[in-house]
Amino acid sequence: MKKALLFIIALCTTKAAYTAEGPQGLTTGVVIGGGGFPHFDPTFGNEKPGSVNNYRVVAKVALKFSNGVFIPSDSVRYAYSGGRSGLINIDRPNYDELFLFDDAVTYYYNNSSAIYDNKLFRKQTFDAENKITSLRYAIWHLPTQAWKDSARYLYKYMAGTKKIEESLFQLWVGGTWSHNVPSTLSYVGNNVVSISSNAYSATYMYDANNNIISITDQISQHGTGNLYNNERKTYTYNTDNEVDSYTLEQWDNINSRWVFIRKFEYTYYQKNIDESLEYYWDAGSWKLYGKHTYAYNSLNKKTSEILQLWTGNAYINHTFETCTYNAADLIESITIRSWNNATASWALQSGNTQMRFYYEYFAPTSIAYAQHDAFGMQLYPVPATNVLNINLNQQQTSPVMFTIRSMSGAVIRQWQQSGSQLQATVQLDGIASGNYTVVANTASGQSMVRQFSISK
Repeated sequence: MKKALLFIIALCTTKAAYTAEGPQGLTTGVVIGGGGFPHFDPTFGNEKPGSVNNYRVVAKVALKFSNGVFIPSDSVRYAYSGGRSGLINIDRPNYDELFLFDDAVTYYYNNSSAIYDNKLFRKQTFDAENKITSLRYAIWHLPTQAWKDSARYLYKYMAGTKKIEESLFQLWVGGTWSHNVPSTLSYVGNNVVSISSNAYSATYMYDANNNIISITDQISQHGTGNLYNNERKTYTYNTDNEVDSYTLEQWDNINSRWVFIRKFEYTYYQKNIDESLEYYWDAGSWKLYGKHTYAYNSLNKKTSEILQLWTGNAYINHTFETCTYNAADLIESITIRSWNNATASWALQSGNTQMRFYYEYFAPTSIAYAQHDAFGMQLYPVPATNVLNINLNQQQTSPVMFTIRSMSGAVIRQWQQSGSQLQATVQLDGIASGNYTVVANTASGQSMVRQFSISK
């Protein structure tokens, strides 16, 4: 269901808090070394999504349309244990800071070599209650062909709660963790009312229904270390506690005043956003920029979003976003097309983008969670180009039969492999671009099916 939710990430150094109305980076909402504050969202009451669905996203890929085909740009692979999970939110598909992954690897597509290169590694640790205790970043070091630590966050919680009390940001410098930047959160009930550190602060205000009505943040000025106003966000609500409007202001240091930047106004139909109007501030008044129109399926899942720009006397078509879902009703792809004036139709054009998402089924056995899926299989990179790596997360005492099939069921490749902890690297030469499945069958009757794609 598409709603104007307040997706807020509080950053504790020179990065300002923001709402995610616009696109974000595929890899993470936090800039490495920027002192970000992941795993915090006041509108979710700091609850971390766990095993609420027996599916979890294991990979996502971003592609860009060029010369008549989609070309990969980057990809992320997620690995989980302990029954933890992560699922894509259609309203912010690029945001994964709430995923309970053990580790995540980001690959950037190398056009010259037509393969994926390692780029970013993230590792999380958890306590007995599945609360995140640390998040570590590492970047790929080409000279040594190994991951090199970059930054990390350490978390402390209020006793007996899931409320983060303090986040400590550190950089890896000269073989040790240093440059400590602690951030402290204050609460009234379950609502975060302030975040403070020596580099960033934010103040949150709520109405009687616990809706956020304003966020004001300050950032540290380079050289002085003093905190100065940065951005202010204000929200209004209708009688159903849905966001009526969102307004962004920035601080004008020269004139010492708040200056309007952007505004969104929302209308709803049956709890879904029907339309939103986007404005920009110009010459002392709000000017209409464009209109977003949404459509949904019978399950209230967004199927399309059309952006039309305002010319001053009429709306003109600009972009058309379509969403598809798999059999489990999970988002499978998001594709953006542009308006073609020559043909008066929506068409894929150079620079248009697509995101694809891949899932696996898992079955946690209790609240304490099993340590591993009964029989799990991970594929990477996605999409594959020249090779496909397959990992099984359970030791095998008998051979496993692997089969690659086309979506029509035709057997493309088949082989049998033995090994206690099975890992396979499959050469994909001779297999055309497209969607396929890998089936792994054991002698004991266990079976696992994973879908993947090849893009050459």
